[in-house]
Amino acid sequence: MMWLRVLMTIILCRSGMFSHVVDLSYALQAQGLAVSLAVRHTDTWERADHQYQRRQIAPLLGLVYKTGPELVAFAREWRPDIIHAHSSLALAGSMQVSKLLDIPLIVTLHGVMPWAKHYWRPLYHATKIIAVGPAQAASVNMPLHKNRLQIIQNGIDTSYFLPKWESEKEATPAGTPEEELAEQGGTERPLRLLWYGRTNGRLSRGAAALDEAVSSLVNQGVEIDAKLVGYAAGVKVKCLQNIGWQDDPRMFLQWGEIAFGHGRALREAMACGNAGFLLAYGYGGLVEASRLQRRFINNDNNVENDGDDDGYVMDAFPQYRFAEPLPEVIAADILRLYADRRKLAALRRQARAIACRYFDLSLMVAKTKKVYQEVLVKQPGWSREA
Repeated sequence: MMWLRVLMTIILCRSGMFSHVVDLSYALQAQGLAVSLAVRHTDTWERADHQYQRRQIAPLLGLVYKTGPELVAFAREWRPDIIHAHSSLALAGSMQVSKLLDIPLIVTLHGVMPWAKHYWRPLYHATKIIAVGPAQAASVNMPLHKNRLQIIQNGIDTSYFLPKWESEKEATPAGTPEEELAEQGGTERPLRLLWYGRTNGRLSRGAAALDEAVSSLVNQGVEIDAKLVGYAAGVKVKCLQNIGWQDDPRMFLQWGEIAFGHGRALREAMACGNAGFLLAYGYGGLVEASRLQRRFINNDNNVENDGDDDGYVMDAFPQYRFAEPLPEVIAADILRLYADRRKLAALRRQARAIACRYFDLSLMVAKTKKVYQEVLVKQPGWSREA
């Protein structure tokens, strides 16, 4: 696939979707594919607090566009083999390019929403639809031909998101969880706890429940150093230290021992050696390997599951019907690990192993490349020599 040219369409934003596209694009480029990003102009493009995101994509940026014809003109000149749309705001222009230039369209769905109601035209037109999880796939809610819809879970760069005890760049590398336990003792030091992510609306209620749980434990004399990294819109925390959004959160993720969250954020935290607890709208508890061997796929839309690793759940959306996040239940889970630091040390190592086994970027890249190959066989597209 050394010759393949892929045009990714996105918007500039602080989100898991944006990080997904950045990681995927650079990884594909490293494997010999030509990748260009076309960013639909929104108000975020001008904002000073998005400078980091603009720098991230600068080497890949092909176009910032406002209209479909602008995108078509760029595609006509750059001549991609595939157009791969990742933002709902980029779907209309991407479909226009696909139709006018006879280029296969792939759409990746990063969110749960009534896709059929608002975007049925580009979804029907797409040669392939990728969903980053079972709930995203189920939310398509429209009849599709077999194998048009496939789940490919989010991947993260586990060579960057790694525990301090594995970091080669640290001048004084941190000890393993077991060494830290031996040096600092058990409950003689505060437990380091994180809520990490970006949520709003109903998905933020988990952060509020965690704050209450930590507050109740602290009031009982339990020593916890707890931070909120990112933001949970609508939640005013009283016990978690609100660190806010971090363009590069790795320092905080390597600091933590236990992390609460969901989606890409929880994957990153676990890769950095945090025992992970699934928390957003619902509470799924500790993430263990057995959870990732379960299947939640809804085949009403003829969902294709590539291999045996894509049906697991790392989101706590309402659709999965996890338990309500009760502060007393969360507090009991925290207290068990506070009291048993040896168990916690083992879980931190397991979290890292789970991340490398299930969440590594290479898995997502390989499966995405396979989709590209399948699409080009079914729809060869136009010739760049024409």
